[in-house]
Amino acid sequence: MTGTILLIMAFILLVYNGVFVEKSADWELVVADPRSEVVYHCISAQPADVFTLSYRHSVSNSMVYGTFELTEEGFIQPRTTTFSSFGPGLPWLDDSVVHIVEEGQIIVYHDEPPRESLRLWVTPLTGETLTLHGQTYPLSGLEEKPVLVEIAMRHAERRSPFSFRVW
Repeated sequence: MTGTILLIMAFILLVYNGVFVEKSADWELVVADPRSEVVYHCISAQPADVFTLSYRHSVSNSMVYGTFELTEEGFIQPRTTTFSSFGPGLPWLDDSVVHIVEEGQIIVYHDEPPRESLRLWVTPLTGETLTLHGQTYPLSGLEEKPVLVEIAMRHAERRSPFSFRVW
């Protein structure tokens, strides 16, 4: 009888510590087509991580870099946009925008609320990429034609071979 009680107590401790319970663990940054729900990239991420979106501006043919920080709540906080020449879709610089010019690059600092996700059209013409933890993930070659992608954070699920929930 004592052996059975010890086994039950051991099982309860294992469940309590999450060995057999499906639980939410780390975050991941997901790049997907919001219309077809095709997932292109799932990248391990944590709050306070910073990623960069880059693309070739179709008018000025110069590179544009946007940096974004992941928040504790799972949102995406715009931080900066860096570019070397003006063009449609880029920030207009006036006294209301905090910016610096450094080595021929204009860096605009954003003061905007965090977003649940980012949506953008990607195309082989503009060569969009996402960079996180020094790893680059291509976005522009996902399809032969332009495609809408959504970038958002979600909790990654850790599943054990005994994946069941304890209620």
